[in-house]
Amino acid sequence: MTKRAIFGSILGVSAGIIIVIGGWPFAAVVSLLAYQCSQEFIGLVNATGISKGMKPPPPIVSSAVSLMCVALCAWSFISGGKMASAMAVASFLVLSLQLVAVEKP
Repeated sequence: MTKRAIFGSILGVSAGIIIVIGGWPFAAVVSLLAYQCSQEFIGLVNATGISKGMKPPPPIVSSAVSLMCVALCAWSFISGGKMASAMAVASFLVLSLQLVAVEKP
């Protein structure tokens, strides 16, 4: 328990420093977090979130989702938060990949 408290404190201080610094370091950390969260979500969907008889998404779709999460974080930083059109394009690309990559019965 002591190790967890120490590690959590170190992470909290590090996060505070990154937030205060802002700029590219903040964008890089947020992009890394978005990538890790997307990988965790995809792993969860593949392991337990699929109903019986359903196939998990193809690997190319999973990779595209992770790429879009990171790209949208970077685009948000670069464009100053104006990302409505980028979000629409990313959603369309992931949907298109899902439709193309799924095997027809």
